[in-house]
Amino acid sequence: MKPDKGQAEEDGRATGRSLFASFCHNLPRGVSSFLRSDKTPEAGRLLKFSLVGLINCLVDYVLYLALSLFFSLYISRTFSWMGSCLFSYLANRRWTFQARNAGTGSLIRFAAVNLGSLSLGIILLYLFLSIGWGRSGAYFLSLPFTMLTNYLGYRCWAFARIS
Repeated sequence: MKPDKGQAEEDGRATGRSLFASFCHNLPRGVSSFLRSDKTPEAGRLLKFSLVGLINCLVDYVLYLALSLFFSLYISRTFSWMGSCLFSYLANRRWTFQARNAGTGSLIRFAAVNLGSLSLGIILLYLFLSIGWGRSGAYFLSLPFTMLTNYLGYRCWAFARIS
């Protein structure tokens, strides 16, 4: 049975609503209204960024597991990271920062931000390990810095609205 136009628009099929917008629509009312609120746009954007990051981790892990069935672990990890970066770019561009008309320049800036964040993460990992934090501690201590670097880099440069 073919749904009527109203039903199709309600669930996003006819309107072209993104998967993330549909996801946001189905969240509990308080969270959903917070994400759409004009009163707290930066907080909502940061929450969206965090949700994309969590989903991105799952994308990375699932790709890694699937690829590791056919390729070496190092090749699998490389391509799962690349796939998760592509997912992150598309999701953050369209949903988090709503930079729908971003061109190739935004992709290049996004890649530069990610490489900078990766470099910062490695440096911080080294520093935290050298002062006695263990593998896990050093890793988790570096995350807030790299997350903040990514957020600010995406917000202020990669997806910045150009006048």
